[in-house]
Amino acid sequence: MSILFENDSFLIADKIHGLPTVPLKKTPDQDTLLSRVGKLCPAILSVRGKNEWEKGALHRLDTDTSGLVVFAKTQAFYDYLSREQNEGRFVKTYRADTDGDTEEKEISSYFRAFGEGRRRVKVETDIRKADSPVLYTTEIERKEKGVYMCTITRGFRHQIRCHLAYLNCPIKGDRLYNTGISSPVLLLDCQSVSFTLPDKKIFTFDKTL
Repeated sequence: MSILFENDSFLIADKIHGLPTVPLKKTPDQDTLLSRVGKLCPAILSVRGKNEWEKGALHRLDTDTSGLVVFAKTQAFYDYLSREQNEGRFVKTYRADTDGDTEEKEISSYFRAFGEGRRRVKVETDIRKADSPVLYTTEIERKEKGVYMCTITRGFRHQIRCHLAYLNCPIKGDRLYNTGISSPVLLLDCQSVSFTLPDKKIFTFDKTL
């Protein structure tokens, strides 16, 4: 874990594979990205998040996913960016290394959880059967065979993982959506975030630049 950017309002941390972003409700003392960043920047622990135990975390990554996570250091910035996110103006771009190939540039769907413990989700075309009435879109840029940059604004749990698997491009190392064993870790990494600041300037951070 490392902090890659910080100012008076927010910071951006780089999460490693296998580390939860925030704790579960019943295990607030769990080792997470939030707890590690909170030791370096206690201000994020004073923010009231969507759930009390999530503090200043403005979004979450799956435990197996690596990459950028934005944390608010003030309540005012948390409230502001939460509104932006709800309006689809918080853009996140991920690199996905897959065991497939597609020319699709975009996929939109609803989602529905299923299976043991409802751990997996599936693409759902019937809004009446979906867990949420929101239509979720993943934009796909093919870099080379099997390698894609996937951009989302509103995100559903496992959205990119499920969408790529649906297109016969399961992500390498995905134990839920890929039957092959092509990587010991999930090769999905959030590499860029972009949003408009309160002063109307566009902020973009790309850890590959």
